[in-house]
Amino acid sequence: MYKASIHIQPGFLIYMSLCIILIPARIILAWLIASVVHEVGHIICIIFMKKEIYSLNIKASGMYIEMEPIPHWQEGIIALSGPLIGFSLLFVSKYMPMTALFAMIQGVYNLLPFYPMDGGRVLLGILRSVFGSEKGLHIYRYFIYVLILIFSIVAFILLLFYV
Repeated sequence: MYKASIHIQPGFLIYMSLCIILIPARIILAWLIASVVHEVGHIICIIFMKKEIYSLNIKASGMYIEMEPIPHWQEGIIALSGPLIGFSLLFVSKYMPMTALFAMIQGVYNLLPFYPMDGGRVLLGILRSVFGSEKGLHIYRYFIYVLILIFSIVAFILLLFYV
């Protein structure tokens, strides 16, 4: 039996209060459903791997799960499970179009290869599994530097030609 605790940070409560004041309730509900389904995807995967969850932390910047230490390859699988389960909401897009849209946006955004998002966890898990913990982290850092450089160059070029 899991005895994980749920921690809701004050920043999340302030953020949600502002959302309730400024954003229509149907949009907030669609976003919350997509977010919960995403996190449930991670939790289901963790349970299938028979790992212990210590806590679910909810902050204004997102949710994250604290759990027992795991091998790098398992972290990658767990990281993928959230977006994949979230993408399953696309099958109900006829009935819940806004929720499906939020799930798709959230899934694609989370799969960007920047740590601590899911895509960064997957990439870092793969690199650490293949090259070892230290060398994998070293390669990941250089990859991110190059990716940021590429994004910066593309942004600069777009600014030159489209502004």
